Amino acid sequence: MATGPMRATASTIARICAACGDRIYFAEEGSWVIPGLSRAGINDNNLRSTPDCQTDCLATFHRPPSRDLNKGSRNAVFVNGPVETVSAYPAGNTYVLSWPAGGTPPS
Repeated sequence: MATGPMRATASTIARICAACGDRIYFAEEGSWVIPGLSRAGINDNNLRSTPDCQTDCLATFHRPPSRDLNKGSRNAVFVNGPVETVSAYPAGNTYVLSWPAGGTPPS
């Protein structure tokens, strides 16, 4: 049984599992900096977003409206299995879709 900081309580596990159905398991990260949305282009194939949009965002170059490659969408695989089209907009949506149970992302 785990102890210390790695110990998971039943309430923590339940809270995280309840949020998993609408959380992304895999999606493409953006390939370039988009002011107000991300400050990192494709850098490590590890989509890690923060609520302040200072790191990665979901890719924006699929099916862009009016050929604006900063405004498109992409498909994402969710933890519970479905594949859906998602958007990085509004700003912060990457964080909302990718961090189970919200809160502060790990450093």
